[in-house]
Amino acid sequence: DKRWREMVAALAPTVSEVVTTVVQPPRGEDAEVVASEFRAHGTAARSCASLTDALAEVHRGATADDLIVVTGSIFLVGAVYARLLADGRVPP
Repeated sequence: DKRWREMVAALAPTVSEVVTTVVQPPRGEDAEVVASEFRAHGTAARSCASLTDALAEVHRGATADDLIVVTGSIFLVGAVYARLLADGRVPP
């Protein structure tokens, strides 16, 4: 029900790479479909089967100078925040 292709078109020129994933409840578009749309706009993108895998992938490739942006549903943002909070990576 979201106009996610328009969001991809707006975000793609502003980012160097994208990692997509799924979140609970599984209402959203397939992670690989979204990654493919980013690639169609010339942005490096890969999909991960789980939030755990996606966060590991992002942290593996990030440097101290990188800005990591989490966007999507409020469910995704909340799940990422909870995980980062539990890992002590963000303040409460």
